[in-house]
Formats: sequence, structure tokens, C-alpha cells
Amino acid sequence: MNQALNLAVIELLEARNTLSLKSLEQVKNVPDVTAPNQGELRNLINSGIIPELELVHCINAISGFSVMDRDHFPLSALPESVGLSRFLKDHESIPVSINNGSLDLVMSDPSNTFIIKIVEAKLNCRVRPCIGVRSDIVSHLNQLYRDTQDSTRAASVQNQDTPSDLDSDSPLIRDIHKLLQSGVSRGASDIHFEPSSAGLVVRFRVNGLLETVQNFSKDDRPRVIARLKLMSKLDVTQKRLAQNGRFQFPANGRTLDFRSSTLPLHNGESIVLRILEAQLGEAPLKELGFRQSVVDRLTHDVNLRQGLILVTGPTGSGKSTTLYSLLSMLNKPELKLITIEDPVEISLRNTNQIQVDEEHGVGFAAALKSVLRQDPDVIMVGEIRDLETAQLAAQAALTGHLVLATLHTNSAIAAMARLRNLGIPDFLIDSSLRGILGQRLIRKACVECCAVSENGCRQCNGTGFSRRTVVAEYLPFREHHTLQTPVNELNNQLLDGMTMLSDANRLLSDGLTTEQEVHRVLGIYV
Repeated sequence: MNQALNLAVIELLEARNTLSLKSLEQVKNVPDVTAPNQGELRNLINSGIIPELELVHCINAISGFSVMDRDHFPLSALPESVGLSRFLKDHESIPVSINNGSLDLVMSDPSNTFIIKIVEAKLNCRVRPCIGVRSDIVSHLNQLYRDTQDSTRAASVQNQDTPSDLDSDSPLIRDIHKLLQSGVSRGASDIHFEPSSAGLVVRFRVNGLLETVQNFSKDDRPRVIARLKLMSKLDVTQKRLAQNGRFQFPANGRTLDFRSSTLPLHNGESIVLRILEAQLGEAPLKELGFRQSVVDRLTHDVNLRQGLILVTGPTGSGKSTTLYSLLSMLNKPELKLITIEDPVEISLRNTNQIQVDEEHGVGFAAALKSVLRQDPDVIMVGEIRDLETAQLAAQAALTGHLVLATLHTNSAIAAMARLRNLGIPDFLIDSSLRGILGQRLIRKACVECCAVSENGCRQCNGTGFSRRTVVAEYLPFREHHTLQTPVNELNNQLLDGMTMLSDANRLLSDGLTTEQEVHRVLGIYV
């Protein structure tokens, strides 16, 4: 049945034209890596190539299994199912309710008769299988059985640094893979693995805020860290020095880049995974949430292909994504684009990208000197940190290059004081700078509950918010002789006369965010 359903799903996907030719070819060639009692459909679900919701609808259309969304998942675990918690987690199945001897069981693979027979035998009931979105099932299982200890795992682990069971059939590895897929489905930007007295705490950063999603035991902690290091091609035996790596992982219909960073702490090692969305590297400015006047002005200024454009804001304010969007706009066969980044977050097509490596003498300034000898048209400097880099960037802008760079300041206007503090003379700023963009990311109110409920809703995981958009201010520079303008009058020179607060008020008036969120992001009451 699994094999027949697998083939039918592929045929339906092909008929609907919902996948690219490359993805469809990947689907047809998914390797057979399943364990016994699981079939080819399990391979398709595990591959992560097909968007989860699309896969659910395909299986429903072909097999007739009813679809159950997360709003109908049980709020607490069935008492009868607690003893099966490990089995249910491994096989991604949630017992929903028992009525008249019949159990509704929501599954990621409802065609797996092996799971159905085991549950029927253990709970002495008849099972009615339903299908649900896999990441929703995995996330909900972790909540339902959070405090349940796994009696079949644990005692055999002996604190080994490199465990011998790091193979694809290991339950622990499946847990880690499910966790990564759940993070992608939830829209997490980072996944934090942090040591604690009890073991290892896992937290997702979703829309800029952290939330705890899972806890691994103290026995499992070294094995989880070792697995993540192996995936990132890091030295598993090195525990005293910070390490950086990266790997690719298929989830939610696409292959994503994960950037990993380890940090030794007094009670163990912390690992943070940054999830890099390659699609964001090519997203137009409008899709990022910029108002139309900012899009038009930025488009005009970068198309002049000369001068220095700065993007300012704190860490995590979306500066790199904005720069990638601008580069994508300029990515044409007749232009040579070179970037200097620390680290390279997203691989851009037809772009020469340099990874900063201070230990081997490849800093921003040194790399920029070399780049200027490569006859580039557009240069992107990941961050201006010192006087030498700032001078080289400004001088490059004077010699016919378009230079895009980031600067850590709180506003567009503050960037000028920052450049002066670095030691850049006024005449160089005045003659090279074309514009300064200041931006922040702000959470949008959930469209389902509109953030009116303190507990939110299931759609927004109880936060009252879903996704983020950008608020921005843009300071056009050259024609206004901005350096000669008193600081208290600079706000009037901002594009549309709008600060980031004004832009946030625009979202407030449209009901897209809340006053509390504006205060959290901008530190200003409205």
C-alpha cells in the first residue's frame, strides 16, 4: 500500500505542476532508507522535498484519509497512551480521543498499518487513521509527552564523546532531524542548544523572540552535541575552543543552509544553528515590507551605480537581507559583483563572495584592497568596523564603484556621527555618501486572533503575532548637503519626513501591529 500510494502521490504532483522540474526529479529518486515495517511513502515524507501541506493534500486526495489540523489536536495526552510515548514520537502519531471503542489517530503516514496494529493491540481499541502536517504533529508530541522519560533509551549511554550509534536509524538522530524540520516549519531563524543542570535545553528564535521547545536528558546531551558537530563537519573532540561550520538539510519542500556555532561554557557546550533562507537573498524590496517610496528611492540610487549606500541597525534587524535584495536587483551579466562577508550567509548566483578570515590575514580592509584590483562594478562590505575599512569604502565609491555596506548604529542620522568618530573627514563623507537606510524588524499581528487575546491562538502558537515586516527611514544625502545641517533639522530631510517611529505608526494605524510591539522594538511609547 505504501508503495502504491507513493507512486500515486508522485503522479499527482506531476499532474498539478506544483513542483519545479528539479524538485520533481529529486522526488522520483528519493533513496530507500527506511527501517523495516515502513514503506516508500515514509521516504517521501522524510525527504523534506515536498512542502508538508501539499503532501497532506495529495495523500488526502488519493487515499481519502481525513485531514486533521492542529486546532483539533488534544490539549493533553490520553492517559492510556503515556506508556506508548516513545513509540508515538518515533512514529509521529497522536492519539486524539477514544469514543465507543474507536480511537482517532492523527499520523504523518496514515498508510502505515504496522503502527495502527500496535496501537490497537496496546490500547485495545479500533483505530481510525487521519493525516496531519508532520511538523505540527512532531511539535505537539513534544508538548504532550514533554515530561515522559524514555524507558527504552538512556541507561546504556556512558558519556562517550563520539557515540557509536550515530547512524540514520538511531532514535536520537531522528529526534534531532525532526527538531530541525519543526524549526523550519515554525519559521525559526535560529535554533539554540544550551546546556543546563538537567541536560540540554532547545529553544527556537521565532520572530525575534526565544521560546523553549524541547529538553534532552543529561545522558543524551553529549550525543546531541556530537551529532550536530558531525553534521557541521566540526572537530567532535574539541571542547575548549569555539568552532564554526555549516551544513545543508532538506525541510518543508526545500534544501536549507544551516550555519552552526559552538561556544564552550562552564557547564558544557552551547550550539546555535542559524537557518539561512536562500530565497530571501533574491526577494524584492517590496516583499521585505518596505513602503513604496523607500523602494523607489533605493532602486533609483543603486541604479546610479556609484557612491556609498549604508544600511544601519542592530544585529538581527535584517540588514544583510536588505543588502542581498539590492545585490539581486543589480545581478546582471554586464556587471561584476563582489562581496566581503563575515560569514558568507547565502550563496548568490553570478557573485564573487569572499569569506573574512582574520586569523589568516583576510580582514575587511585587506580584502577590500584586493577587491579593488579585480575591476568590480558593485562591492558589498558586510560590516564597516574600523577607520581603514571606512576610508577604503568611501574612496572606492569616489572612483566609480557602487559600494553597499552595513554600519551598527541606532538610526540613519546617527551613522554620520559614527563615521566621524571613526575618523573619516567631512569632505570624504560629503563626496562619497549617497544615502543611509535605517531599519528594524517588527512583528505583525496574527491575522487569526489579531493579538487581541492574551493567549493568542494555535495559528500563532499563543504569541498573538505571525511573521515580521520592516520599518525604515531613509536619508538621501548628496543633494541636501546634510553635513551642514543642524542635527535637530535632519529629521526633516528624511525621505517623506518619516522616521522609523513614523513608519511604525503607519502599521499601527492599519492594525498590523501593536503599541507594545513598537515599544519593544524601538524603545519608544506611541
